[in-house]
Amino acid sequence: MIKFLSPSQVEYEFDSFAPRYLPDLFTSTPAGLSIDNTTGIIDVSSSVTGTYSVTVSWEEAIAATPHSGQTSITIESNVASITYPEITYCQSTSGTVTPTIIGITSGTFTSSPTGLSIVSSTGIITPELSSVATYTILFTSDGECPGTSSFTLAITDTESTSISYPEIIYCQATIGTVTPTITGVSTGTFTATPTGLIIDPITGIITPELSSVATYTIEYTTSGNCPGTSSFTLSITDFKEDASFNYPDLSYCKSTIGTVTPTITGVSSGSFTASPTGLIIDPITGIITPELSAVATYTVEYTTPGICPTTSSVTFVIKQTDDSTFNYSSDLFCKGLSALVTPTILSLGGTFTSSPTGLSIDSLTGLINPEISITGVYSITYTNSSTFGCVSTTTISITIAEQASGTLSYPHENIILDAKFCAKDANITPTVVSTVSGTFSSSPGGLDIDPISGKINSNPLLLETILFYMKCLLFFVEPLH
Repeated sequence: MIKFLSPSQVEYEFDSFAPRYLPDLFTSTPAGLSIDNTTGIIDVSSSVTGTYSVTVSWEEAIAATPHSGQTSITIESNVASITYPEITYCQSTSGTVTPTIIGITSGTFTSSPTGLSIVSSTGIITPELSSVATYTILFTSDGECPGTSSFTLAITDTESTSISYPEIIYCQATIGTVTPTITGVSTGTFTATPTGLIIDPITGIITPELSSVATYTIEYTTSGNCPGTSSFTLSITDFKEDASFNYPDLSYCKSTIGTVTPTITGVSSGSFTASPTGLIIDPITGIITPELSAVATYTVEYTTPGICPTTSSVTFVIKQTDDSTFNYSSDLFCKGLSALVTPTILSLGGTFTSSPTGLSIDSLTGLINPEISITGVYSITYTNSSTFGCVSTTTISITIAEQASGTLSYPHENIILDAKFCAKDANITPTVVSTVSGTFSSSPGGLDIDPISGKINSNPLLLETILFYMKCLLFFVEPLH
């Protein structure tokens, strides 16, 4: 590019006399040409573009005759300036970007470093086809006086972001709010389509219970120079799972042996809870163990495990059991020798039954009359009055026997039952004829008698009454005076 022109570089058209002396003056028209009037040097860079008429003049020294020369000079502009709408473009920008050229519009575009998708003749760039980098774009104009202009432009990456919610389906009955997780750039805005989802545009927090049933696309857009977007599909549903279940009975005695298993007729694999505390229940299966549970009325709840869990409940009662224990003074009673027999009962108010038939027993009091009963072995069952709602029973066995019969004699002076004998007599062994076996005893003390055989030693210090017991049979021997 020429910045200055000297007179020797300019061709003038002179009049009839060529200049024999140094020029006196240089002038130009119109205004705008930067020319030194004395030297004729033209400052091209300081001149305004255009075509100028330049005149050089001088005077002969002897004759003082004026002379001049004239020429035409054109100053062309080499000024070229380029700009783009923005200095930063996202790589995700769709389409192309066209520069604005001020001055000479024809020329060539180049860029450095490599990686920018640019058209060399127009300067049009395509961001989405370019690499992420900062580029210097240089425009060189065409013509004899080429000019250059540069522009710095950056291709930046799209902001990275991702959103998610804990679940993809929420029940409309969900209480409270649901907060998203934002990975990457955390400042931006949320939108949802279709309408109906209650969502905070800044935080993305949703409120299912206030939202309409639908499937929504939630989009999050970052707020930076190169905004990134992320979407999440989420559904609000009003589907309700079936939580139906039941137990064989809803009332059990604490004395119940074993466990009680529920039947789940709805959605299985849920969980069980009971209130108040005290009920022994498996939280997974719902199996209850009455005998280990406290006596109380419980609410048992079953909650389904699905996306929209539903809960159902039953009232379950563990009842106390009356103690039905009872007994008689003995398990053997003899006909003829036993009075009425009364039982000892812990919990009054129940009823008595017996089997087989033949026992004379009062069904309310349990009173037994051995005398009018048939001999045999009986099972007597007492059933309590279910004061606490749980009936219990106790069964015992008793025997009604006939009075034993037989004879007793001592072989001395034909001693028979109630015979008299003296202390000087020899040892005396009795003869017993009876339907049952028995034992011997005497009262008051002092008589030396064998309890098994009934043998009496010969020299007792004191004769006493001999008592021979054979089940329900008594024999008496009175002493001889």
